[in-house]
Amino acid sequence: MHPEKHLKAATTDLAPTKYLMEINFQLADCRNLKALIYQGTAKNRYRLDWTGETLLLHVPRGTAVSTVEKILHRHRRWIHNRLSKTVPIVQNFEQNHKIEKAMLSPDPIFLDGTPYSLLWEESDQTAIVIGHKNRLLLLKSTQEIKTHFPVIITQWAIRRFLDKIRDILLFWKEVLALCPQRVFIRPTRSQWGSMSRNQNMSLSWHLSGFEEKTLRYIVLHELAHIPFPNHSHRFWAMVRKHMPDCQEAKRDLRNFYPSPSWLDPFNGKRQSLELPEWNGKFR
Repeated sequence: MHPEKHLKAATTDLAPTKYLMEINFQLADCRNLKALIYQGTAKNRYRLDWTGETLLLHVPRGTAVSTVEKILHRHRRWIHNRLSKTVPIVQNFEQNHKIEKAMLSPDPIFLDGTPYSLLWEESDQTAIVIGHKNRLLLLKSTQEIKTHFPVIITQWAIRRFLDKIRDILLFWKEVLALCPQRVFIRPTRSQWGSMSRNQNMSLSWHLSGFEEKTLRYIVLHELAHIPFPNHSHRFWAMVRKHMPDCQEAKRDLRNFYPSPSWLDPFNGKRQSLELPEWNGKFR
């Protein structure tokens, strides 16, 4: 179940709440976040709200501190995603002013489950630089090349995704002695991956924004279908043997990491991209 559906929406007729405590905890990108905990009279019900950059957690009366910490940890990815939509990436006003001038796209690009803002900087040499500290993706180029940024960034993103999938396949090949005959990337939204009877693997392009751990799980899941075509007990035993914490990766798949509309290698068509040279050099 998606956290956003699980959490109760804020309403005007809620029972009064009482301030309980303040908790500081760390997000997945190492940022610190302050959470104010309030207790109410409603039983077995909790709710998350925002006020600026502060998270408000409403819990039933008598809730233990350990339970509060578990709630925050359980929904840390949802909190991270919501925070990225409401809090500016750089807090300094002058820096923000400069960023707005250089911003190429109003929509973030997700890399490893984290949103990055796409900026441009004039340079004679074309390069793409990832700034992990400030969550910035910087395109350095001339003014002329800048106008073609959707094509340049899309080509860079698909190469990055294909390289990551290739590395994961090679990792599991060493561990499992299993590998697909061919590998395709498709613009599917209804399923993350599949394995055909001919042992051809298909993966969704929409996985490109997820963390590598989640990608490892998806690839492992599909490779396990080579010896076990259905989701039998032996299938899941194999998956859990090689990835005991696979449930965490499965939960991450409930998150949504949208790409800008222009970041589409398929141009809105039902096409596919094949992992280059997989049949030859890499098998």
